Amino acid sequence: MLKKALVVLAAVLMFFSIWYINVKPELQDFGNTYETYIGGNSSLAKIQKSGSYGLNFLRVGESVRVDSVLDLGTILNALDADLVFSEKCSEGVNYYAYTSKLKHKKLINGKLVNLQVFVSEGQTVIGTPLIFGSF
Repeated sequence: MLKKALVVLAAVLMFFSIWYINVKPELQDFGNTYETYIGGNSSLAKIQKSGSYGLNFLRVGESVRVDSVLDLGTILNALDADLVFSEKCSEGVNYYAYTSKLKHKKLINGKLVNLQVFVSEGQTVIGTPLIFGSF
């Protein structure tokens, strides 16, 4: 009986360990203020604020905001990402990259991307596959 209970307990622990690894936000280590996007792309997604893993197994993307300018090279190196292209706008610069470490991806102008980094004066926003909402 004890052997059965230990086997069941081990199976439950393994299930929750795998579940936690799969739902932990992928960009969380870059900052404290992160959002996850649940259930739909772009404007259809529900944005879930920091600290709640709730329905993260349904996530279609996420972002993290940092109140300082992070080094783009450091971000790309941490995620083994390659810069695909960039674009300047009046508020800052958007960088688009691709890495095999992130599962969600988008096709933009015929190029596969799954990491967007927006850098403005005093702020960095990192999103996958793209930053949803405003920044």
